[in-house]
Amino acid sequence: MKILAYQLSYDRVRERLEAISADITPVLLQPDGTVQENGKPIDSEDVSFDIAWASSELFLHGPSREAFRFLQNSESLKWFQSGAAGFDHPVFSRVAEGGTIMTRSDAQGVSIAEYVLARVLEVVRLTEESRQLQAESKWQRQFFGDIYGTTWLIIGMGAIGNATAERAKAFGTKVIGVRRSPTGEEAADLMIHPDDVPAHLPEADIVVLTTPLTEETHHMVNPDFLGRMKEGAIFVNVGRGGLVDEAALLDSLPNRKPATAILDVFETEPLPEDSPLWQRDQVLITSHCSAESWMTWARGDDLFVENFGHYVRGEPMRLKVDFD
Repeated sequence: MKILAYQLSYDRVRERLEAISADITPVLLQPDGTVQENGKPIDSEDVSFDIAWASSELFLHGPSREAFRFLQNSESLKWFQSGAAGFDHPVFSRVAEGGTIMTRSDAQGVSIAEYVLARVLEVVRLTEESRQLQAESKWQRQFFGDIYGTTWLIIGMGAIGNATAERAKAFGTKVIGVRRSPTGEEAADLMIHPDDVPAHLPEADIVVLTTPLTEETHHMVNPDFLGRMKEGAIFVNVGRGGLVDEAALLDSLPNRKPATAILDVFETEPLPEDSPLWQRDQVLITSHCSAESWMTWARGDDLFVENFGHYVRGEPMRLKVDFD
């Protein structure tokens, strides 16, 4: 079996994979985009493989363009393990057309959920203001808010949304989860259909987007959505930038709907330097890095090794995606 992977990621799991099967030929992408097969450089035209693993490390720090070029041109690919939670990019459906088994990742769920809780706590507990007072050597009492007793509306109850719900509930919150087809195992007090979101927006203190980007969800956060939000609410987007009409969000901020927008993803990435989002005090920006954690990589490694074992033994694989 030939496995296409990023050299730095593959090195971490090599011994575990070889313990499962001795029939492995590694086809490894180097940081500079070149490829080595069994440790020897090969021409890009000679690259072939049966299995491909696009780790989070490859997506974010490696030669991802070269990897996806190989994926699209492959005629022998039987299984693709993604390091991402979603398959909304058109390249994935094209890869799946040939009958390739496609498996996604839930490795980033914990890290993104902790990001959401950390940033919401930062707002509620006035972390920035506290640091400013310290910088000015001012002894001044502050009046904080609590997460306890708040209502969270989490739109998209997959691995990331569910991990966020579990952590929010630990603070004594009410969680309303949104999912088109609930499994019954979601960590929510109430599950609703996406069509019911407008009716519940006015009661939500914190609104979190963890849903994939599709034709139906594109610009779901629009003037109507924002107008229905509770004044003073906190809005968090860790899903996809295209879920939000950014111009409408900017227009709604003076109305405190939301009072604070926590954004890790944007319609255009990198976010242009002249974007007005940078200049708004009500907006907290990070550079699409909420999943960046050594533990995310480690969980992704474990998932690939586990699924490789299932693949070799002809067993059902975890997190298989159906494109039908």
